[in-house]
Amino acid sequence: MAIGTSNVVDTFRRDVMAGDFDFSSTTSQSYKIALYTNSSDLDEDTATYGDSTATAEVSATGTNYTTGGNICTVISVDVDGSVAYIQFANQSWTSATFGADGCLIYNVSTSTANRTLAVIDFGGTKTATNGTFTVTMPAAGASTSIVRLA
Repeated sequence: MAIGTSNVVDTFRRDVMAGDFDFSSTTSQSYKIALYTNSSDLDEDTATYGDSTATAEVSATGTNYTTGGNICTVISVDVDGSVAYIQFANQSWTSATFGADGCLIYNVSTSTANRTLAVIDFGGTKTATNGTFTVTMPAAGASTSIVRLA
């Protein structure tokens, strides 16, 4: 098993068109980012946080990681040419002692039942030992943001 290619998941494309996701500044919806080891089987078919492919989340025991991950704040939603994109804030876990190979961004709102937006492969194991583990989001843009729809 391994984390699949970084991508917006298949069900997100359908759900966003159905109006199930709201990224506006006035929304009551909120999003989280959960970290996973390379033993996970995350890919474009991972429909929800906690489904059968979302296994091998980083352990919460003695690591300073909380199961379910951190709140992932939406900074902006924009359009560049024919591409709409979402910019998320960087995420950090302090006093962390763990390794992660990728992450899952998902909607924690009751109406969306933990539906996934994107799976991200870090390209290898990233670690922190009693330090800060940071997921740095790429610059906002049509060719760089994690979540893009063309």
